[in-house]
Amino acid sequence: MSGRREAEDLAAGIERLFALLARLRGGVGEPEVPPLSMTQKLALALVVDSGPLRSRALGELLETTEATASRTVDGLVRAGLVRRRPDPDDGRGVRIEATARGRRSVERRRAHLAGMLQGLLADLAVDEQTRLVALLDSLNDTLERSRAERKATVGTGR
Repeated sequence: MSGRREAEDLAAGIERLFALLARLRGGVGEPEVPPLSMTQKLALALVVDSGPLRSRALGELLETTEATASRTVDGLVRAGLVRRRPDPDDGRGVRIEATARGRRSVERRRAHLAGMLQGLLADLAVDEQTRLVALLDSLNDTLERSRAERKATVGTGR
């Protein structure tokens, strides 16, 4: 895709997909208790997937400030989804780790989304489903490379 029109069509398609998934997720399954913001959901998933993290590292992964990451974690702690523990490598530091409840929350959310998508994708042929997954993986890889390049450029002051 090299044309502006294709890029605009892709942007509109991604925006529509996000909106439809958000409405579907909100309308089916059990409501999340307590309700989490998108930043909290992302932070929780990062802590579950990456293991214990320092606030600064979480802030970098979220591409936000350490203060914002800390406020996000505060809400997750109040919900019983993560806890703060002393960093064994730095007596002054604190690491954020998922609780069993936090891990179950992420697992339930992912299982719910997978189940919802399984039903929605049933109308596509298996080869179309496989192609869709491959294209999404390729797009994610491209976005991750772009993010890493942008970070490297910002870090060098170029």
